[in-house]
Amino acid sequence: LALFCYGIFFYHYPMIALFQVALFVAYTYKGIIKKKTRIFTMLAFVIVMCYFSRFELYAFLYIPIEYVEEYGTYEIKDYEVLANEVEGDFVGFGSERLKDIYLRTDRVPCSRFFSIQDWHASFDEETKQEIRADYLSGKVKNVIVEVEQYYTIRDILLEKYDLVDEQGNCKLYTLRE
Repeated sequence: LALFCYGIFFYHYPMIALFQVALFVAYTYKGIIKKKTRIFTMLAFVIVMCYFSRFELYAFLYIPIEYVEEYGTYEIKDYEVLANEVEGDFVGFGSERLKDIYLRTDRVPCSRFFSIQDWHASFDEETKQEIRADYLSGKVKNVIVEVEQYYTIRDILLEKYDLVDEQGNCKLYTLRE
């Protein structure tokens, strides 16, 4: 119920928890509550469950329609334009905004560090060096970066890569031959 009170609500939570709670209440209070009161208590609990089940019904009936409408108005992102220019593999280097670049372009990233790299690098120096090693070694030939989201490899890009194109807030770099 805390999820409902604080407004942090995921529609599958009641579906998972409410009926288990009903069984728990039924078995727990079986010996404690008198028979007449038990029927009233269970009836009240069923009413409460029905009230919260309306969220499940809403999620089941209307949320998928909202997602379909969202995908029906497909918008081409600036990084998607750059990714379509790339022949071969690439890595999207930047924030969580680039998380769907591989799905949108039906590609596989050429580095195991394929998303939110600066965030990963901020936690561990060893991880930061592994990320940098992929670019220093030339393993990553093409990089699509967000303009202000590539602090970990900025110096490597300036030294070993050429700026090929820009679209909106993203840039495409290719490894120098």
